[in-house]
Amino acid sequence: MRKPLLSIAYIERALSEGDAERLEFEGGVNLLIGVPNTGKTKWMETLDYVLGDPNEHPFAGESEDMLADKYESMSAGLSFGDDVVYRVDRRWRQPNAK
Repeated sequence: MRKPLLSIAYIERALSEGDAERLEFEGGVNLLIGVPNTGKTKWMETLDYVLGDPNEHPFAGESEDMLADKYESMSAGLSFGDDVVYRVDRRWRQPNAK
């Protein structure tokens, strides 16, 4: 029997003002390509955090544009070998939500 694969449908960062930034993935291999300092690493740190990284959220201690205040939560849409997408959230502003 074949074991289910973990697929990432999207990564999302909720802005404090209510909007969200979203990075969507397609089936197969996806690449993040771009010039330096445009946020590629932060997106991957976001995914790592949503998947359970016990450290502070990726924007903790950031001073540029007060990124730690800019975002309220992070989430990812995950599927496990089927078409059902499960949403996983991490919210650092909500008490006891880490």
